[in-house]
Amino acid sequence: MIKERKYSEQNPANAKYHKPLINIKNAIKKYIQSQPEIYKYYNFSYKSQVHDLDLILDECIKRVKYGSTYRSSIYLPKSTFNKIYLDLHKRNILKKSYIELLKMYFKKSPNRKLMYRFTDTTCFVNKNGKTKVKYNGYKKRKVTKGSLETDSNGVVIKSTLNNGNMNDARIFIKDISKEYLVDKDLLERFKNYYVADSGYDTEEIKNYLNEEGFTVIIKGNKKNTKDVNKLKKFKMSKYQKYIYNKRFIIEDTNSNIKSFKLIQTRMDSKSCSFENSLFISYINKVLKYI
Repeated sequence: MIKERKYSEQNPANAKYHKPLINIKNAIKKYIQSQPEIYKYYNFSYKSQVHDLDLILDECIKRVKYGSTYRSSIYLPKSTFNKIYLDLHKRNILKKSYIELLKMYFKKSPNRKLMYRFTDTTCFVNKNGKTKVKYNGYKKRKVTKGSLETDSNGVVIKSTLNNGNMNDARIFIKDISKEYLVDKDLLERFKNYYVADSGYDTEEIKNYLNEEGFTVIIKGNKKNTKDVNKLKKFKMSKYQKYIYNKRFIIEDTNSNIKSFKLIQTRMDSKSCSFENSLFISYINKVLKYI
C-alpha cells in the first residue's frame, strides 16, 4: 500500500534540510512548464492521476542525492518510479534544464567567469554499470571515468563519460570534437587561461590550446625525465603558480558532484542514464551563482 504524501515545503522542519533539493526541483519544474510539448506529459490537472509533478521530481532528485532504490519510495510504486525516472532521461529534461540555467548564469559578467578554464577527470566507482566500465590500475577497481571542464567558479561547461582505463591526455584528444553546454560564440569571445595538471602535459594538447588562443598553464610531467635541461623547463613562474593553484576550484566541483550518492557509486546500468543523473549535481552547483 502506497502511503499518502505528507511532505510539505511550508513545514519549517523540512524546509531548511531540503532547501537545496527544493531549489533543484523548482529549476527543473520551471523548465518543464515553459515547454508545452514536454509539459503535456506531466500536467495531471485534468487527469485522474494521484502523482503530481512536484512529487515526481522530489522522488527523482532524492534518489540521486541519497542513492536510494526505486523500491524505497513510500509515495510511488516501484514500476511507476522506474518508468518516470527513465522518461526524464529519455527526454533529456535534466540536461536541457541545466543548459537553460547556464544561459541565465552567463548573462552577467561572462568575461570574468570564463577568464579561467579548468579541466580534470574523476572516477566513479561502479556497482551496476555495464557500459563504459573498465578496470583502473590506479584505483584497483572497475570504474567509469568522467571528464569535466569548468569556468572560473567551477560551473561545468563540458562533461563526458569514458572508460575507466583511459588516461587524461587520451580523453582530452577524444573529447575535442564534443559539443560544449554553452554557446560556442560566447566561449570564442572570452578565452584567456587554460589550466590543467601534469596528466595533460603533451605536445599535442599544448599545441592545440595555443592554436585556439589560450595561455596554457599545465604542470610539467617529470616522469621518466632525467635530462636536467628538460627539468628546468618544468619550473613555473610565481604568476603561473598563482594561477595553477586555482585548480582547487575544479577539485571542489568534483567533491560537490560526489556528494550525491548515486553519482559517487554508479548504480545505473546504462551510461546515458548515469550521464543524465550527473546534471542534477551540476544544477545544484550553478544555482549557487544565480
